[in-house]
Amino acid sequence: MEPLKLFQEQQQQPSPNGGRYLLPEVDQQVVLTLKVRVSDLEDRIAMLSTQLAEGDAERTALRAKETDLREEMVALKKEHREQQLAAESEHRSRMMQLESELQKQRDRWVSMLVNVMQRGVLNYNQF
Repeated sequence: MEPLKLFQEQQQQPSPNGGRYLLPEVDQQVVLTLKVRVSDLEDRIAMLSTQLAEGDAERTALRAKETDLREEMVALKKEHREQQLAAESEHRSRMMQLESELQKQRDRWVSMLVNVMQRGVLNYNQF
């Protein structure tokens, strides 16, 4: 049986001489010290329980924030990829346009050179 319960039972039982049973003073001091210790431990348990509940609430909030940030990161990556694809498409389109323009200029210059050469050859052959 636990010492505290034993003490409480002994305090409630009448002693053979008609009064309450009393422990020696040293034992009473030990009991009082243990009661104080128990009270301190109960206070500490209550404080730790409160801290645990606060910690759990903070952890839950942080996990929710982490989830939100992960979702935001996925959305930002998707948006960035879409912008990157759009930019690549625009650059390809512009590149094709410039190549087409360049080809037209080449064709124009080639036809001009051919004309000049034909005239030059004709003019040269005329002499």
